[in-house]
Amino acid sequence: MVALSAFDLIESTASHHRRALGIQRLLAALSQRGRKIPDLLIAAAGEEHGLVVLHYDADFDLIAAVTGQPCQWIVPAGTID
Repeated sequence: MVALSAFDLIESTASHHRRALGIQRLLAALSQRGRKIPDLLIAAAGEEHGLVVLHYDADFDLIAAVTGQPCQWIVPAGTID
C-alpha cells in the first residue's frame, strides 16, 4: 500500500458522474459502446483535475480520443497480460 499512498485521493463527485455519462454518449455516437463505467469515471475525474491518466487498458485510449485528455500506458500494451 506504500505505492498508493504516493498519490492524492480524488473524491468522486456528481460532476464526474455527469461527465462520464456525457463521454459514454459521445462514444456511443461513434459506435464505441461497452466502455466500463469505472473507466469513464476515472477519465472524467482525471479530466476535471487536469491529470494524466496512467493505465493498462485500451479503453482509455478510446476515451481520450473523444475527450482530448492526456493518458499514458504504464507499460506497452500486451507486455504484462
